[in-house]
Amino acid sequence: MKALAIRCLLLVVLLVLVQPASADPLNGGFEIGNFTSWTTDQDIYASNWFGGIQVLQSHGIVSDASEGDYFAKLPPNSWMKQDMTWFADDTLTFKWAFEGLQQTSMSREKVAAFSVHNEAGGFLFVDNFRKATYWSGGNTTGWETYTYDFPAAGSGHIQF
Repeated sequence: MKALAIRCLLLVVLLVLVQPASADPLNGGFEIGNFTSWTTDQDIYASNWFGGIQVLQSHGIVSDASEGDYFAKLPPNSWMKQDMTWFADDTLTFKWAFEGLQQTSMSREKVAAFSVHNEAGGFLFVDNFRKATYWSGGNTTGWETYTYDFPAAGSGHIQF
């Protein structure tokens, strides 16, 4: 009877160990309703013209969170970052979107960046999110999913 119980316990442990690992930032969904666990910065342009960095509650008129009730809004010339520790093969998954409709210029591209930095502040990885907009269409709204796999264990920060 003890042997059967031990085998069942080992099976549960093995199932837990083979689950994919994930590196989840604290308050990653902003469900606290603020930027707790995040460091943010913006310039005067972001603050005066776009209302600054904000955590907003879904309101169903223009913007909804992809999941939960809240989302972060980062205007141009602003950033947010969080210190993290990760293991090899950890996965970070997040959703992102550009807010707004087509531009008035003939064509325009919106660009944002995601980066991973080591403890010394050096870049480990950087990727840009891009969406083009045109007179004839090109609505830039809609959530997209992004996944980053950490190739090795380490610590530092992620930044948007």
